[in-house]
Amino acid sequence: MKLNKTFSIFFIIIFFLVNPLLADKLPEYKSYFNDYTNFYDQTYVQVYNNLLTNISNTKKMTLVFAIVSDYAGEGSIESYAVELFEKWKIGDKEKDNGMLVVLNSKTREIKIEVGYGLEGDFPDGYVGELLDRFIYYYKQQGKEKATLALIAMIAEKEKIKLDYRQARNNANPKAAKRNPIVMIIIFVIFIIIFIRNPLLAMYLMSSFFARGASGSFSGGLGGFGGGSSGGGGASRRF
Repeated sequence: MKLNKTFSIFFIIIFFLVNPLLADKLPEYKSYFNDYTNFYDQTYVQVYNNLLTNISNTKKMTLVFAIVSDYAGEGSIESYAVELFEKWKIGDKEKDNGMLVVLNSKTREIKIEVGYGLEGDFPDGYVGELLDRFIYYYKQQGKEKATLALIAMIAEKEKIKLDYRQARNNANPKAAKRNPIVMIIIFVIFIIIFIRNPLLAMYLMSSFFARGASGSFSGGLGGFGGGSSGGGGASRRF
Protein backbone atom coordinates (compact mmCIF):
# COMPACT_ATOMS: atom_id res chain seq x y z
CA MET A 1 0.00 0.00 0.00
CA LYS A 2 2.77 2.41 0.91
CA LEU A 3 4.50 1.62 -2.37
CA ASN A 4 1.31 2.40 -4.32
CA LYS A 5 0.87 5.69 -2.49
CA THR A 6 4.48 6.58 -3.22
CA PHE A 7 3.97 5.94 -6.95
CA SER A 8 0.71 7.93 -6.92
CA ILE A 9 2.38 10.92 -5.30
CA PHE A 10 5.30 10.61 -7.73
CA PHE A 11 3.01 10.70 -10.80
CA ILE A 12 1.02 13.62 -9.40
CA ILE A 13 4.24 15.59 -8.93
CA ILE A 14 5.38 14.71 -12.45
CA PHE A 15 2.02 15.80 -13.87
CA PHE A 16 2.16 19.22 -12.23
CA LEU A 17 5.76 19.68 -13.31
CA VAL A 18 5.24 18.61 -16.93
CA ASN A 19 1.84 20.19 -17.58
CA PRO A 20 3.10 23.82 -17.36
CA LEU A 21 5.95 22.90 -19.69
CA LEU A 22 3.48 21.61 -22.27
CA ALA A 23 1.42 24.76 -21.89
CA ASP A 24 4.50 26.88 -22.58
CA LYS A 25 4.96 25.06 -25.90
CA LEU A 26 1.51 26.07 -27.09
CA PRO A 27 1.78 28.92 -29.60
CA GLU A 28 0.97 32.49 -28.68
CA TYR A 29 -2.08 34.14 -30.14
CA LYS A 30 -1.24 36.54 -33.00
CA SER A 31 -4.48 37.23 -34.81
CA TYR A 32 -7.84 35.65 -35.59
CA PHE A 33 -6.18 33.57 -38.32
CA ASN A 34 -2.87 32.17 -37.06
CA ASP A 35 -0.86 30.39 -39.74
CA TYR A 36 2.30 29.18 -37.98
CA THR A 37 3.39 27.01 -40.93
CA ASN A 38 2.95 29.39 -43.89
CA PHE A 39 0.45 26.91 -45.30
CA TYR A 40 -1.71 29.64 -46.85
CA ASP A 41 -1.03 32.42 -49.31
CA GLN A 42 -0.57 35.62 -47.28
CA THR A 43 -3.19 37.52 -49.29
CA TYR A 44 -5.77 34.95 -48.25
CA VAL A 45 -4.58 35.13 -44.65
CA GLN A 46 -5.33 38.86 -44.66
CA VAL A 47 -8.75 38.24 -46.17
CA TYR A 48 -9.52 35.60 -43.52
CA ASN A 49 -8.44 37.95 -40.73
CA ASN A 50 -10.71 40.68 -42.08
CA LEU A 51 -13.68 38.29 -42.23
CA LEU A 52 -13.01 36.88 -38.76
CA THR A 53 -12.73 40.41 -37.38
CA ASN A 54 -16.10 41.12 -38.98
CA ILE A 55 -17.55 38.07 -37.21
CA SER A 56 -16.09 39.04 -33.82
CA ASN A 57 -17.36 42.61 -34.10
CA THR A 58 -20.94 41.32 -34.20
CA LYS A 59 -20.47 40.03 -30.60
CA LYS A 60 -22.36 36.88 -31.62
CA MET A 61 -19.28 34.68 -31.60
CA THR A 62 -15.49 34.68 -31.87
CA LEU A 63 -14.01 32.40 -34.51
CA VAL A 64 -10.26 31.71 -34.46
CA PHE A 65 -8.02 29.53 -36.63
CA ALA A 66 -4.69 27.92 -35.73
CA ILE A 67 -2.64 26.30 -38.50
CA VAL A 68 0.04 24.10 -36.94
CA SER A 69 2.38 21.22 -37.81
CA ASP A 70 2.65 19.52 -34.39
CA TYR A 71 0.72 19.20 -31.15
CA ALA A 72 3.25 20.58 -28.66
CA GLY A 73 3.44 17.36 -26.68
CA GLU A 74 -0.29 16.67 -26.78
CA GLY A 75 -1.21 13.24 -28.09
CA SER A 76 -3.96 14.21 -30.52
CA ILE A 77 -5.53 17.12 -32.31
CA GLU A 78 -8.55 16.80 -29.98
CA SER A 79 -6.59 17.31 -26.77
CA TYR A 80 -4.43 19.97 -28.42
CA ALA A 81 -7.51 21.95 -29.46
CA VAL A 82 -8.89 21.88 -25.91
CA GLU A 83 -5.59 23.06 -24.40
CA LEU A 84 -5.15 25.82 -26.96
CA PHE A 85 -8.75 26.97 -26.54
CA GLU A 86 -8.26 27.27 -22.80
CA LYS A 87 -4.92 29.06 -23.14
CA TRP A 88 -6.25 31.64 -25.58
CA LYS A 89 -9.56 32.00 -23.69
CA ILE A 90 -11.53 32.37 -26.89
CA GLY A 91 -14.92 34.03 -26.66
CA ASP A 92 -16.77 36.12 -24.11
CA LYS A 93 -16.42 34.90 -20.54
CA GLU A 94 -20.15 35.17 -19.87
CA LYS A 95 -21.42 33.85 -23.21
CA ASP A 96 -18.73 31.18 -23.86
CA ASN A 97 -19.27 31.94 -27.56
CA GLY A 98 -15.83 31.03 -28.87
CA MET A 99 -14.93 28.58 -31.61
CA LEU A 100 -11.47 27.31 -32.55
CA VAL A 101 -10.48 25.62 -35.79
CA VAL A 102 -7.18 23.74 -35.59
CA LEU A 103 -5.68 22.52 -38.86
CA ASN A 104 -2.51 20.44 -39.00
CA SER A 105 -0.83 21.15 -42.34
CA LYS A 106 1.50 18.17 -41.92
CA THR A 107 -0.86 15.37 -40.91
CA ARG A 108 -3.84 16.85 -42.80
CA GLU A 109 -6.13 16.84 -39.78
CA ILE A 110 -8.72 19.45 -38.87
CA LYS A 111 -10.67 19.92 -35.65
CA ILE A 112 -13.40 22.37 -34.70
CA GLU A 113 -13.59 23.05 -30.96
CA VAL A 114 -16.87 24.62 -29.83
CA GLY A 115 -17.43 26.78 -26.75
CA TYR A 116 -20.22 25.90 -24.31
CA GLY A 117 -22.41 28.77 -25.47
CA LEU A 118 -22.38 27.68 -29.11
CA GLU A 119 -23.01 23.96 -28.61
CA GLY A 120 -26.76 24.47 -29.17
CA ASP A 121 -26.20 25.90 -32.66
CA PHE A 122 -23.20 23.70 -33.41
CA PRO A 123 -23.80 20.17 -32.09
CA ASP A 124 -21.17 17.55 -32.88
CA GLY A 125 -23.12 16.10 -35.81
CA TYR A 126 -23.54 19.46 -37.51
CA VAL A 127 -19.88 20.33 -37.00
CA GLY A 128 -19.01 17.03 -38.65
CA GLU A 129 -21.14 18.03 -41.65
CA LEU A 130 -19.28 21.35 -41.87
CA LEU A 131 -15.97 19.51 -41.98
CA ASP A 132 -17.27 17.11 -44.62
CA ARG A 133 -18.19 20.11 -46.76
CA PHE A 134 -14.78 21.65 -46.10
CA ILE A 135 -13.10 18.46 -47.34
CA TYR A 136 -15.31 18.47 -50.45
CA TYR A 137 -14.34 22.08 -51.25
CA TYR A 138 -10.71 21.28 -50.43
CA LYS A 139 -10.62 18.49 -53.01
CA GLN A 140 -12.55 20.44 -55.61
CA GLN A 141 -11.16 23.97 -55.26
CA GLY A 142 -8.13 23.91 -52.97
CA LYS A 143 -7.43 24.89 -49.38
CA GLU A 144 -7.85 28.67 -49.72
CA LYS A 145 -11.37 28.54 -51.11
CA ALA A 146 -12.31 25.62 -48.87
CA THR A 147 -11.35 27.67 -45.82
CA LEU A 148 -13.28 30.64 -47.16
CA ALA A 149 -16.29 28.37 -47.55
CA LEU A 150 -15.93 27.06 -43.98
CA ILE A 151 -15.85 30.60 -42.58
CA ALA A 152 -18.92 31.49 -44.66
CA MET A 153 -20.90 28.43 -43.50
CA ILE A 154 -20.14 29.11 -39.83
CA ALA A 155 -21.10 32.79 -40.18
CA GLU A 156 -24.30 31.88 -42.03
CA LYS A 157 -25.36 29.57 -39.19
CA GLU A 158 -25.16 32.53 -36.79
CA LYS A 159 -26.88 34.82 -39.35
CA ILE A 160 -23.78 36.97 -39.70
CA LYS A 161 -23.45 38.84 -42.99
CA LEU A 162 -19.90 39.08 -44.31
CA ASP A 163 -18.57 41.72 -46.69
CA TYR A 164 -16.29 39.63 -48.93
CA ARG A 165 -15.56 42.45 -51.34
CA GLN A 166 -14.44 44.79 -48.56
CA ALA A 167 -12.37 42.03 -46.98
CA ARG A 168 -10.53 41.48 -50.27
CA ASN A 169 -10.04 45.19 -50.88
CA ASN A 170 -8.64 45.73 -47.39
CA ALA A 171 -6.24 42.84 -47.93
CA ASN A 172 -5.18 44.19 -51.31
CA PRO A 173 -5.77 47.97 -51.52
CA LYS A 174 -4.56 48.06 -55.12
CA ALA A 175 -7.46 45.85 -56.13
CA ALA A 176 -9.89 48.44 -54.81
CA LYS A 177 -8.52 51.13 -57.15
CA ARG A 178 -9.94 50.48 -60.60
CA ASN A 179 -8.60 52.17 -63.69
CA PRO A 180 -11.50 54.41 -64.85
CA ILE A 181 -10.59 53.98 -68.53
CA VAL A 182 -10.72 50.21 -68.20
CA MET A 183 -14.08 50.45 -66.42
CA ILE A 184 -15.48 52.60 -69.22
CA ILE A 185 -14.30 50.10 -71.85
CA ILE A 186 -15.87 47.24 -69.92
CA PHE A 187 -19.11 49.19 -69.61
CA VAL A 188 -19.21 49.90 -73.36
CA ILE A 189 -18.55 46.23 -74.17
CA PHE A 190 -21.35 45.23 -71.80
CA ILE A 191 -23.78 47.64 -73.53
CA ILE A 192 -22.89 46.17 -76.94
CA ILE A 193 -23.43 42.63 -75.64
CA PHE A 194 -26.72 43.68 -74.06
CA ILE A 195 -27.99 45.13 -77.35
CA ARG A 196 -27.02 42.03 -79.35
CA ASN A 197 -27.80 39.36 -76.76
CA PRO A 198 -29.70 40.53 -73.64
CA LEU A 199 -29.81 37.05 -72.10
CA LEU A 200 -26.05 36.65 -72.34
CA ALA A 201 -25.56 40.10 -70.83
CA MET A 202 -27.83 39.30 -67.90
CA TYR A 203 -26.02 36.01 -67.33
CA LEU A 204 -22.63 37.73 -67.29
CA MET A 205 -23.89 40.40 -64.92
CA SER A 206 -25.41 37.87 -62.50
CA SER A 207 -22.22 35.78 -62.56
CA PHE A 208 -20.13 38.86 -61.79
CA PHE A 209 -22.19 39.88 -58.77
CA ALA A 210 -22.48 36.32 -57.49
CA ARG A 211 -18.69 35.95 -57.60
CA GLY A 212 -18.21 39.22 -55.79
CA ALA A 213 -20.72 38.35 -53.09
CA SER A 214 -19.42 34.86 -52.45
CA GLY A 215 -15.74 35.66 -52.29
CA SER A 216 -15.03 33.65 -55.47
CA PHE A 217 -15.91 30.22 -54.13
CA SER A 218 -18.85 28.00 -54.84
CA GLY A 219 -21.52 26.88 -52.80
CA GLY A 220 -7.58 43.01 -32.53
CA LEU A 221 -8.43 41.04 -29.51
CA GLY A 222 -12.13 41.70 -29.46
CA GLY A 223 -14.18 38.71 -28.35
CA PHE A 224 -11.60 37.32 -25.92
CA GLY A 225 -12.11 37.25 -22.20
CA GLY A 226 -12.17 33.76 -20.83
CA GLY A 227 -14.47 31.56 -22.89
CA SER A 228 -14.28 27.85 -22.18
CA SER A 229 -14.82 24.69 -24.19
CA GLY A 230 -16.50 21.50 -23.15
CA GLY A 231 -14.68 19.38 -25.70
CA GLY A 232 -17.54 19.54 -28.19
CA GLY A 233 -17.06 19.60 -31.94
CA ALA A 234 -15.65 17.18 -34.46
CA SER A 235 -12.46 16.31 -36.33
CA ARG A 236 -11.56 14.88 -39.72
CA ARG A 237 -8.64 13.91 -41.91
CA PHE A 238 -8.50 15.44 -45.37
